[in-house]
Amino acid sequence: MGRGGQGCRCTIYPQGSFDSIYLALDPITAFIEVSALILLPGGPVPVRSAPWVVITVDGVMNNLLDLTDPATQTTLGTTAEELAGNWATTPHPPTQLLGQLAYDSGHIAGLKYASAKHPGGMNFVIFPDRISRASGSYLEVYDPHGNIAQRLE
Repeated sequence: MGRGGQGCRCTIYPQGSFDSIYLALDPITAFIEVSALILLPGGPVPVRSAPWVVITVDGVMNNLLDLTDPATQTTLGTTAEELAGNWATTPHPPTQLLGQLAYDSGHIAGLKYASAKHPGGMNFVIFPDRISRASGSYLEVYDPHGNIAQRLE
């Protein structure tokens, strides 16, 4: 699970604007999202990269905008194809505008979206300053050995 969206095709927020935490629902999607694997016809192949760490995060998040819901997409005037587009060379991608507007609403704590890199994979971008104990939301590093005590609420 990643922080900062390293290697994420779905660019949600304008860089340098507000803090965000990128999470994947499963470890395979997380690995693929941070571009640690290249998918070839014969299967995943490791690529030489700098060291990185996978951290399991438990939590409950309320007030998420579910971009996987076709009704939400229709309401927002977008499509799954647009949301999964490769916006790397676009100066102001529509997904950045959507992320900024969601953040600026003050009511949305994050976005749920389909992985563009791993079909069937699910991702989340969380706005840490929008996590509210009052809403019952929290994120916590899973560490049964007690070495990393990190919790956001």
